[in-house]
Amino acid sequence: MLSLSVQNLIIPAWNAVGQVKERDIADEARRILLIIAETILIFQSRGVDLGHLPHLHAFDVQDGSILIEWIFDDFRVGFSIEPVPTESSWYLVSNAKLGYIGTSGDISQDESETQNLMLELLTFVISHS
Repeated sequence: MLSLSVQNLIIPAWNAVGQVKERDIADEARRILLIIAETILIFQSRGVDLGHLPHLHAFDVQDGSILIEWIFDDFRVGFSIEPVPTESSWYLVSNAKLGYIGTSGDISQDESETQNLMLELLTFVISHS
């Protein structure tokens, strides 16, 4: 069971994904959201306060994909869930305050690789929010 604070972070995106008609894409988006939630729980179990983080957003894009975004004042972390799973990707972009960071990559179908990615991204989020 997810803690209330984790639920508050992912429920808006989870609910938006629930409206998507294409089940395979929605299932992959839920997989990503659950890995994010599990990663947040890891940090919380180590005493890291994440109550200040904004909730995640999800959008059903007209091209058949789902976009999940975590929007902060100085950066965004996003996940584009595509109809062809091997074409799904993630990105992190920032403004001038953080040096115009722009990095991205593919979302692995390997669970441990995706978990490691989320640990890295959440470490960035915690240190810059």
